[in-house]
Amino acid sequence: MCAPDFPFPFTDVDAAHIGDCDSVLTLVNLRMIELSYALRGKPLWWTKIHDPTIRSKWKAEALEHEIRGDKLKEAEVEWVLEELEDYAKMRDETTGIQPSCHIRIWESDELVSQDLYSRLRSAVSVFENVPEEEKDWHPRSNNQVLDLVHPSLFCAVYGRTQFWDTSNGGRELKLLDTPDGENGSPARALGYINNVHPQKHKDLITAIEYLVGRFSLLWDKVLTDIHSKHDFRDLGRAKVSGSYEWIYNPDYPLPRWEEFEQLGSKENGSSNQPVGAVKTFVNRCIAFPNTYQHQVSSFKLVDPTKPGHRKIVALFLVDPEDRLPSTSDIPPQQSDWTREAIFEALVRGNHRMKAPLPVELVDMVADRVDNVMTLEEAKAYRLELMDERAAFVDVVDEQHFCTTFNFCEH
Repeated sequence: MCAPDFPFPFTDVDAAHIGDCDSVLTLVNLRMIELSYALRGKPLWWTKIHDPTIRSKWKAEALEHEIRGDKLKEAEVEWVLEELEDYAKMRDETTGIQPSCHIRIWESDELVSQDLYSRLRSAVSVFENVPEEEKDWHPRSNNQVLDLVHPSLFCAVYGRTQFWDTSNGGRELKLLDTPDGENGSPARALGYINNVHPQKHKDLITAIEYLVGRFSLLWDKVLTDIHSKHDFRDLGRAKVSGSYEWIYNPDYPLPRWEEFEQLGSKENGSSNQPVGAVKTFVNRCIAFPNTYQHQVSSFKLVDPTKPGHRKIVALFLVDPEDRLPSTSDIPPQQSDWTREAIFEALVRGNHRMKAPLPVELVDMVADRVDNVMTLEEAKAYRLELMDERAAFVDVVDEQHFCTTFNFCEH
């Protein structure tokens, strides 16, 4: 059986993938979708929808409530309530996985156990509790985003990084992914996780493997929705990049849009349509395909006089049918990791030597190692990567999603 061809939003807007695109939604559609998602935010909604008294109360409240500037009609509200009964059947009682704010988007507040959350927080604290000069503030973030583990640092550099293939589609830099083994709980990393030391940070690696295993249940829902009309088999391997953000300043501005939304229709407007929003509560897990454009809303501390933070673990699933360079193909590029390994092997690990090698000789050996870069070099390449990706987004926005059109008078 051939593997399903998953749509790529930058290139697959053609007749073969026309069925993967959504039709523009009317304002009434959007109001009904918003009402449905609001009701699914209520505690135990999947049980309460079957209670006639509560259902009648929800209906009365919905008829009085304005959504996007107007009220829904009784038949429209009743349609939403009947649809909720179907959504209740789609909810998984064991994992809490349920449909989110729009089609192909899934969420759960119960997917990850408190034990795993605690293990993640403990493992991440090793990266947080470092001297101020060692903290890696994300470039151009006004010291608001602290990168703890980010794939853009020590990225693959075409023409410098040594790996199996130099075919890059015209790009010069690439985020370094980590392949995982067969779906399950937990998953198993087949390569190292970029910027996570395989010996020093074993606790974090184990926690991420368990997290990926749990998230595979969400990804199954998303991928099945994308190809509901086609035969589907498990992807087998997932490539994961984890990034953690710690917001320090009291106000976090609205960032730019990323990925893609569905096409819309507005005279003199851009060819995209906002279709919904997901609230990111503590412990909430969300999965969505890259056929949607997404944006993190601006936010601020409730009490700006007190410190606060928001931490996010972001996992990116890469189609394993697209063979890309990963940490299975590229050895670690961190020069300090290599230097430490050489020191251990030549000084501490060699018991046959009567005296340890001088540090100067160890440095000479380390300086001759290929395929490594210093932290300063890695940060410079990260800026190049950020600029390259930003330019790419600008071109795609201009050509596909921010083009304007109007209906002329004839």
